[in-house]
Amino acid sequence: MVVFGLPETTDRVAKTTLDELFEELNEKPKVTTMKRIGERNEKRPRPLLVSLEKRATLLALLRKARNLKDSKQFSAVYLSPDLTPSELKEQKALRSTLKRIRSEDPDGCYFIRNNLIQVG
Repeated sequence: MVVFGLPETTDRVAKTTLDELFEELNEKPKVTTMKRIGERNEKRPRPLLVSLEKRATLLALLRKARNLKDSKQFSAVYLSPDLTPSELKEQKALRSTLKRIRSEDPDGCYFIRNNLIQVG
């Protein structure tokens, strides 16, 4: 799982902040590894790559991630599955197609589910 928007600090503080994030989502996953990825940037924090012991916990966290937007402390934090470069490319293409369809039909209701564009 990749965590975006979590402030960069020392490893110990990042672990504590990550635990608070999980507490906000009412989950207590066991973290096996965590590390920052990408180059340091003064404008925004680097994403945090987190490995969890159980896949079921990962899926539960990703489902609950939308609740973070209502949180005071973590409203700017986003959770995303860790995707391979080819999966990232597919997702980007799918999002751009969705954006184009929405601009052509602004009254329609379109969304992505199971890697397909759905009409709702």
